[in-house]
Amino acid sequence: MLYRTPASSFVQRLHGNGRQCVAVRSYADRKTLRIPIRALQHFLYCPHRWGILYREGLWEDNFLTVIADLAHERVHSGDKLVQSKNKISISNVSLYSRKWDIYGKADCIELIPDSRGVNVAPYPGTYSLTVVEYKPTAPKEEILSPDRLQLFAQSCCVEEIFGVRPSACFYYANTRKRVKVDFDGEDERLLEQTLIQMNHWLQSDSSPLPVCEPKCNGCSMRDKCLPKQIKRTVRSAVLEDDL
Repeated sequence: MLYRTPASSFVQRLHGNGRQCVAVRSYADRKTLRIPIRALQHFLYCPHRWGILYREGLWEDNFLTVIADLAHERVHSGDKLVQSKNKISISNVSLYSRKWDIYGKADCIELIPDSRGVNVAPYPGTYSLTVVEYKPTAPKEEILSPDRLQLFAQSCCVEEIFGVRPSACFYYANTRKRVKVDFDGEDERLLEQTLIQMNHWLQSDSSPLPVCEPKCNGCSMRDKCLPKQIKRTVRSAVLEDDL
């Protein structure tokens, strides 16, 4: 089953610290910093929270973050390599992209024997690839944009490293269900604009202002953030260079 977050659902604009970011034609035209893939997810979820985490170095756990950490710990602490007749599963795989200046880890990459696939040393034969991102919860009706962007960034790295576009899916631990994700040009545009915005804030002396949304109620950083009661959303602001 394929879930897609409609762009039309993100119609409000986000302003940050009274500034307007200058539109940039291409990410390649920017002086950029290397950015962790995980930080992309944090930024698109909430730029102000990202600022608290990555600029101020603060962190607080709550029930939801602990559950997520335990789910990923189970993935990364087990066998790094699992082989069967149908596939080879490699967990905790380091990734990078010179094109995007991003790096990080994939929870799991699966190698499926495929005569039209690519060679993956040191395994004999050729394979098609699938990037798998583990989530501790059950799937929602729509995949959240920050999660989708994180998986897309991982897929971009895999494509650059192995020279083949991988499949991608989320695995939801609560239901043991997979959800396949198909990417398009809108995902690439969102990645580009998110990186532009992140580089802007990393090279500035300030951080994005807080955004008050229903998700704040479950945020582990709520007590350190205390956002003003201003209804603003994030995704379209990133796309419109309006943080």
